[in-house]
Amino acid sequence: MSLKDKAKLISNREMIEFMEGREKGKIDELTSRITHIIDYGFINSENGPFVVFIVREEPNKFYFGGQVLTDMLRELDDYKDDIRKDGLPMLLECRISKKGRPYYAPIFYPEDE
Repeated sequence: MSLKDKAKLISNREMIEFMEGREKGKIDELTSRITHIIDYGFINSENGPFVVFIVREEPNKFYFGGQVLTDMLRELDDYKDDIRKDGLPMLLECRISKKGRPYYAPIFYPEDE
């Protein structure tokens, strides 16, 4: 990890263990394909907590999630051990809010639809 990347992480005042040694990915890299969340955690920011997660398909990266994914993973937190063991299949879609802003929304177990 470069000095710049490490300094940015430290400036967040929090770091989740699985972030160490991985580079920050861009969430739009995960759209339009099925990936599997294999671990996640929450970091506090001035705008409130948000999720940081890793996926099986990109072992060298971690991703910051938006509010929708943060809220959904909070609701699934009782199943975190299952997610770590089996992975949580997800299809991430970019949607447009009523105010015209893009956001990312997951569809969990998309193969069942």
